Amino acid sequence: MEVNLAPRGLRHDDPLSSYLFIQGSEALSRMLAVEEYRRNFHGIKVASVAPAVSHLLFVDDIILFGRPNVQESARLLDCINKYAKRLNKEVVHRGNPLFISRSKVQAFKRFKEKLKHRVEHLQGRLLSQVGNMALVREDLSTIPVYFMSKFQLPLKLYKEMDSILRSFWWKGFNSSSKSYNLIAWDKICQRKYYGGLGIRRIIDFSFALLAKLGWIMAINEDRIWVKILKATYCRLDSFLHCKISKNCSYTWKRIIATRKAIKQKACFMVRNGHSVDVWKDA
Repeated sequence: MEVNLAPRGLRHDDPLSSYLFIQGSEALSRMLAVEEYRRNFHGIKVASVAPAVSHLLFVDDIILFGRPNVQESARLLDCINKYAKRLNKEVVHRGNPLFISRSKVQAFKRFKEKLKHRVEHLQGRLLSQVGNMALVREDLSTIPVYFMSKFQLPLKLYKEMDSILRSFWWKGFNSSSKSYNLIAWDKICQRKYYGGLGIRRIIDFSFALLAKLGWIMAINEDRIWVKILKATYCRLDSFLHCKISKNCSYTWKRIIATRKAIKQKACFMVRNGHSVDVWKDA
């Protein structure tokens, strides 16, 4: 069968680019699955009963897992080269930004700097306090949303980032002038129903994002990361009742911390009763 090679490659402004990227990623995933089935390379397991993971795809990014030897590296490189040749697309190695240092303040400090830079950029606009409120609610508070949905930042960073937002809301475009905070920030961040302005505190927003992961764990949604975490930490009990291991990961501790809030708001649909513990869930 003759293969048609793309003369110019995929472009992001092409209306079909998103579908073509998906098809290309699916083809690469199939190639890797075939190589894994033939045992030319092996994925990794974080626990003995956890599913093996050989690759993860997100948009046009891919993370590959394998054993550190020449044979498996050669097979992976061959699959990547075939993928790049078919799509006429250059493959760029971005290193490994997944690991964080023990100092969480230093590891996540860049989010505060990014927020500060964004505020400095917006301070040149002549906006009313209503406009500042809209920016704080819809733009500035969502800058670190992706990482906050996976990690809980140190409390010190939450306070510093809230301080940046509070200062921007009161001072507006005139950053050099002194501002008098006539109303407490906690009062402003309350829901409108309770007399606040509905601005989200970053620490509450982060907790809600982590609670979403806990909810996905609680309802046993069919996702690869749910299977891995359950096989690692919840082998003998459900997510809502499993014990916290002393050697568990930083992310797992943060997800487990949301169980109390989930239990307070959750309800159970009783059917055959196998998934409900009448002593603990009542």
